[in-house]
Amino acid sequence: MSDDEEYVDYDPYDNDDGDEVAGYFEEIDVNYKDEPNYTVLTVQDIENEQKESIKAVSDILAIPDGTARHLLIWMKWNKDKLIDKFNEGEPSRIYKQTGIKNPSKKKKHKKTDKKASPTSSPAAPVSPTTKTCSICFDDVKTSKMKKISCGHSFCRDCWKFYIRNQVTEGALQVSCPQKGCKVLLEFELIEKFLDAEGKERYRKIMNNEYIQVVNNLRWCPGKNCEKVIKVQLLKDKKVVCSCKTKFCFSCGEFPHEPADCMMVKEWNLKNQKEGDNAKWFATYTKECPKCKAIIHKDGGCQYMRCTNCKHAFCWMCLGAFDHTNHSCNQLKEDGDPTSERAKVNKYIHFFSRYQTHNQSLELENRLKEKAKAMVQEMLANGSNLIEVKYIKEATKALKQCRSTLKYTYIYGYYLPKHVNRSIFEYLQGDLEQQVEKLSQLLESKGQTERLPIINATEYVLQRQKNLLQGLLEGEITGKGGEEEKVYKVQSEYDGWIYNA
Repeated sequence: MSDDEEYVDYDPYDNDDGDEVAGYFEEIDVNYKDEPNYTVLTVQDIENEQKESIKAVSDILAIPDGTARHLLIWMKWNKDKLIDKFNEGEPSRIYKQTGIKNPSKKKKHKKTDKKASPTSSPAAPVSPTTKTCSICFDDVKTSKMKKISCGHSFCRDCWKFYIRNQVTEGALQVSCPQKGCKVLLEFELIEKFLDAEGKERYRKIMNNEYIQVVNNLRWCPGKNCEKVIKVQLLKDKKVVCSCKTKFCFSCGEFPHEPADCMMVKEWNLKNQKEGDNAKWFATYTKECPKCKAIIHKDGGCQYMRCTNCKHAFCWMCLGAFDHTNHSCNQLKEDGDPTSERAKVNKYIHFFSRYQTHNQSLELENRLKEKAKAMVQEMLANGSNLIEVKYIKEATKALKQCRSTLKYTYIYGYYLPKHVNRSIFEYLQGDLEQQVEKLSQLLESKGQTERLPIINATEYVLQRQKNLLQGLLEGEITGKGGEEEKVYKVQSEYDGWIYNA
């Protein structure tokens, strides 16, 4: 995740316990009204899932639970595939291949000659009271040695040190410490030599491994959150945890529609190469196009008026601002598009607009303070919460559409040259205009009437829906069709083509 993004939007009302207005402004995304196709699970839920799979395999294959867990880990917790594997081949070969103890293999005992005469047979050998540990080479009492299925034995102190060290390093399956021996230790033995802290660490290792290999599970990336998201379909990417953290299920980043995960990854890598000072100066300051005075932007609206010469212009393209019909989202290319200067100009075009919307998104967080004051004033004048609902919905819609616009510039940057951009840029520009109108309405100093804000909110959400739905279905860029639902991203670093 890039430095200028966070998983959870900061809410200045979170600490206002008992505040009716604060609760009213609780963060809700209007795009998540439908029944979600995912479930929020606890760690206990995850452990119960593992136990159910272990029991199913244990019952069907008639093996101990510990053996079933080892086999499931080997088969990446695909119990159906594991059972088929056992039915197709020889179990003994699987046990030998994996180093897992074969539970059906019985211990061999030496036979004694019962017919031998007590007088003629030699005296029974006395078992040694000590044995040399092959790790520390100390002579240890046999009662303090531990032998495992492969026949190797070590003193309990060495077992304890070895197992604790393996768990500290993050090992899930621990093999025999004898050089060249690949036999896996039983889980009961591992836990036997761990203290309480070690057992808790080992429990986390087990759960992490399970979540990493089961492809429809992912940890919530929220701060101090231990919930797990389970999706029904892998194509369901936008999820919201019970802790209110929103993220993309595929990559764990903040939701980034319409850009795909590889686009965002490439974009973040590219931006990391830019100097922080240059990025700040390019993002937050510009020259007035008329008098060249340095202007610092401190609001979300793109409409600017120079305090020096009073010239009104658009912050993004520096063109004269037309309130009725202004659009500056289209890339203007001059000369050879493959030249280094053209590549730099292209990057600056998309990066500056990406950063502008990102900055506006951060600045518009202050709108909550103003919106709260507006609601309190209206409530004091006799209105109820239902009547002022439109203010909350407008502020949420504005932030939501700002985020969409921000990521459309990543999408546009990586859009192949041969793809028709005209419809995409038209809808992007249309959404941009409506977002600016809604932003100006909410930032106006006077009391804004209810109906214009409601209309602007509905209009901007409809424009957002048209853009995202058109890109998803391939109607805008002509990349639709069931056979092609991925975006191909050309990396500028190594020439590889990525399929996201």
